[in-house]
Amino acid sequence: NSSYRMTANFKKIRLTDIVLDIARGISTAELTEVVQREKLVEQFQSTEASKKFQKEEATKNLSDFDRFKIRTYSLQRNALVRAEFNKLRDQDKKSNEENYTKMDRAVRIRQRALRLRKESKKARHFKKGI
Repeated sequence: NSSYRMTANFKKIRLTDIVLDIARGISTAELTEVVQREKLVEQFQSTEASKKFQKEEATKNLSDFDRFKIRTYSLQRNALVRAEFNKLRDQDKKSNEENYTKMDRAVRIRQRALRLRKESKKARHFKKGI
C-alpha cells in the first residue's frame, strides 16, 4: 500500500461521509488492517471528492496540444449552444413581441437607476474628501 501516516494541512482536508471506528493512538499496522478490512480505498474511490481529485490530476498532466484540443472543442460546443439559444430566443421574441418590449424597457430603467445610484455614490465619495 502506498499510503502512509503524516500530518496534513487542515485547509486542504476534504471531508467525506466515510467513518472508521478506531481507537486514538492506533498503531500503523492495526490501522492498515482496518483500512483493508473496511475496503476504505474502494469506498473513497466512489466519492465525489475522489472523482474531483482524479480530474485535477488528469488536468495537471495535460500537454499543450491536449489543452489546445480541449479549448477548441469547448469553443465549438459553446458556438453551437449559443446559436441554438439565439434561435430559441428569437422564436420566443416573435411570439411575445409586446411582452419583450415592456420587459426590455423595465430592464433599461432598472439599469439606468443603478448607474445613477453608483454615480451619486461616487460624487458623495469625492465631497467627503476620502
